[in-house]
Amino acid sequence: MICSTVHINWWDAFYSGIGQIFFLQGAIAGILLFVGLFWAGWRIGLYAIAGNVIAVAGAFLLGGEHTLIDLGLYGYNAILTVIAVGIVFKEGNPPLAPVSAMIASFLTVPLIASVDTWLMPFGLSALTMPFVISTWFFVGARKVLRQL
Repeated sequence: MICSTVHINWWDAFYSGIGQIFFLQGAIAGILLFVGLFWAGWRIGLYAIAGNVIAVAGAFLLGGEHTLIDLGLYGYNAILTVIAVGIVFKEGNPPLAPVSAMIASFLTVPLIASVDTWLMPFGLSALTMPFVISTWFFVGARKVLRQL
């Protein structure tokens, strides 16, 4: 029996995550997009990097398919979610906004797998549905639990 292992190219996975938001592939596109996020605001850039790292590591630890990790398909929903929950929909100055944003970005990883599995028989892709579900969940929870 020949055993072949697929290795994850961590740099490609990291830079492709941000690129997938705009359907771009490659390290140069990813670097330029991260530079653009830092230009928009240093917090946005840090949140995007943290969300992407959390998603790539979470996908690996939860046994995500290595090809999908390399292509950045686990990272882009997490980046969108972490920016939305941590910065955009933050009313006032909730003390746990960074923590809830990181948890929300990790939640997108199993959501991607479950939504893809749910939509596969119909020939559909999850696209940004995990981002929307996770963001709604955390923004709604923040509305109910005012101290978050």
